[in-house]
Amino acid sequence: MSPVVETPVYFYLFAIFSVAGWGLECVYRSTAQKKFVNPGFLKGSYLPIYGSAAVILTFIMTVIQDGEIFSYAAYFLPLIYLKIRTLDALYLTMLVFLTKGLIYFGVTTGIELATGLFFDGLLKRPLWNYSGQPLCFKNQVCLKYSCYWVLMTFFFEYVLLPLSLFFYRSFDPHRVSAFTFSICCILSIDFIWSLSIALQVRRKEAAFSVSHDEFMDILAPLLNTDDVQRLSEFRHHGFNTRLEHSLEVAWRSYAVAKTLSLDYVSTARGALLHDLFFYDWMREGPRLHGCRHPKISLQNAVKTVDLNKREKDIIKKHMWPLTLMPPIYAESWVVCFVDTYCSIKDCIVFVRKICAG
Repeated sequence: MSPVVETPVYFYLFAIFSVAGWGLECVYRSTAQKKFVNPGFLKGSYLPIYGSAAVILTFIMTVIQDGEIFSYAAYFLPLIYLKIRTLDALYLTMLVFLTKGLIYFGVTTGIELATGLFFDGLLKRPLWNYSGQPLCFKNQVCLKYSCYWVLMTFFFEYVLLPLSLFFYRSFDPHRVSAFTFSICCILSIDFIWSLSIALQVRRKEAAFSVSHDEFMDILAPLLNTDDVQRLSEFRHHGFNTRLEHSLEVAWRSYAVAKTLSLDYVSTARGALLHDLFFYDWMREGPRLHGCRHPKISLQNAVKTVDLNKREKDIIKKHMWPLTLMPPIYAESWVVCFVDTYCSIKDCIVFVRKICAG
């Protein structure tokens, strides 16, 4: 194979094999799953990993020609090289293919491993998973598919690459350049757009995890009090305990308040204490429980911890409109609506389980 060093050729190979690789993966995965599968990370019909591999392999093939392999072998394995110099042409040819196969094995496996680790590490989004395959490393590469890539590389070297170069030289250079430029531009825009979206999702997931730790840090002083722990002794809205209900309302209210840039600390604290009463309201307690228990909860909460104005309003007004006076803070409205949602949801789940026997 003659050396290929012109820069436009590499862009052309990147473009055409990105598209061809997508077609190969699409057919393979769709056939395996018996439905259409759009493989890869991007939206369009191209896979940059195949185009990148074609460029890297082409560069290696132009640098390491068949006649030069023995010079590399002599450098790395001098003793073996001295022994094989006396072998006949057949054995030398076999050795050439073996050496090239080892090089291709390392290159293709390295590309696959680097790409897999990049997406798995940066985005927590593995593009493939070889778990369960023999001789698998980090679920990103395995011996079986590495051998497949070696065979495909030989097919690429002796069939696909010469054929691609033939078409490159046969068609109008302007049309080939336009095709290459279009594919590369569309692919680049798609990659930047898809990566930015994936990074945003990743940041939101990371923020969610950190926020949960923050949420628990906010409530830790309250959860360590005896009065709050007593809530676990009472059933509330079906199968949940009052503490479980209060924690759910606190978490959902906290998430909404933080999204809306409200005082999420006061929201979480007030929501946790909104039902701080110690009786089974289905069997005991004062009349008109829905109207009166917010005031009882506030009285108990004040005895337990120091509260600011927002936290007091959250507890006192969380049953509006039964409390008549509406909330005066946005945080109170958040807890009011979240508590209503959670209560209705718990009751529906309770009724369904009872009806199901």
